[in-house]
Amino acid sequence: MGFWFFLTAVMVGNMLLKAYKWRIQSQNMRVSDNKMAAMEMELDAAREKIKALEQAVFLDDFELKRQFSKLEQEASASARRQ
Repeated sequence: MGFWFFLTAVMVGNMLLKAYKWRIQSQNMRVSDNKMAAMEMELDAAREKIKALEQAVFLDDFELKRQFSKLEQEASASARRQ
């Protein structure tokens, strides 16, 4: 009876250890999913910044000067209002 009890105890212990490892791994995956969502949000923000920079770099010189003069006019108009 001692041998069978020992064998059963080893098998049950092994199953409990595997269940514990699986539980820890699934918790870590949930945390990594949250990190992945945060990284995707940061990536989307970076893409928006890149789009804005691309527009600023690839505009024609005339278009760029026109936008700068428009910004200067808006700034001076808002300064007059205050």
